[in-house]
Amino acid sequence: MTIKYDHLVIALGTRLDYSNIPGMREHASPFKYLGDALYLRNQLVRSLEEADTETDPELRQALLTYVVAGGGFSGVECIAEMTEFSSGGRAGVSKHP
Repeated sequence: MTIKYDHLVIALGTRLDYSNIPGMREHASPFKYLGDALYLRNQLVRSLEEADTETDPELRQALLTYVVAGGGFSGVECIAEMTEFSSGGRAGVSKHP
């Protein structure tokens, strides 16, 4: 069988599993659909803006701390995109400590 294509996307199905980490269902944001990605982007922008004006170092660090639960493709991709976005597109260079 031959398939002609310009781009090939192979996406494996998955389901969200909140049972492994206590508190995950109450505090986690899913990352499965486009709307989820937009929500996470807006949350990231909001926390970066708050951290930029925060004078308390502990509160600032809390605003700049993120947890990604899941080391599959989407979890790793999410971490990479968050890192690039928060560093202004300069990998490895960040305005926020």
